[in-house]
Formats: sequence, structure tokens, C-alpha cells
Amino acid sequence: MKKRFLLSGFIATVFCAGMQAQIKTVTLHNDDLITEDRHYEIPVINYDDNTVSISADTIIYNATVVVKDISGRIIHQEQTVINPNETEIKMAKEELANKSSVEVYYGDKRLYGYFEE
Repeated sequence: MKKRFLLSGFIATVFCAGMQAQIKTVTLHNDDLITEDRHYEIPVINYDDNTVSISADTIIYNATVVVKDISGRIIHQEQTVINPNETEIKMAKEELANKSSVEVYYGDKRLYGYFEE
């Protein structure tokens, strides 16, 4: 009986762990700056099925985050302050489901990347 209980607990744990959303990272690119030595801050965008968040090593004021669908149509846009603590980008469920690419603008920088399916 004890073995059966332990086996069911193990199976339940494995099943629940498999249901957790995997966090992925968008790789941001900048076609204007091709250099090994980066003299500007590149934010980090993490996402899963339910959330999209953005962070950076230093504070970036007045950043604009634009999310587009597969056809290039803007489905979400917001102005934010990017800081070392992850800031959640507030998106509706439909927007989250249709996200394809992201652009981040700040100062004279334009960074872009793509969400994996």
C-alpha cells in the first residue's frame, strides 16, 4: 500500500511539473549597431503562455514596447520604464495568443525579436 501511495505521488508530481509553462527568452537584435562591444543596454524579454515581461541591467526611461502578430499588425503597444526588476507587459489573452514579434524603442535605438511558437 505504501509503495502504491509513493508511486501515485511521484506520478502526480511529474504530471504537475509538466503542466508548468516553460519560460522562454526573446533574442533582441539591432541592425544599426554591429559591434562586439555593446555601448548600449539591451533589455531582456521573457515570456510564457500567460505573461510577457521585460527587464534590463540599468533603468531605461520612456521605452516603447510594440508587439505584432504574424501579419505585422500591431496588437499591443505601451510606454514603460524598463528596470532590473521584471516589468510585466499587460496584454490581453487574445494578444498573448497572437504575438509573433516585438520591437523595443528607446532613445535612438530600435531593437526587435521574435517569439517562438
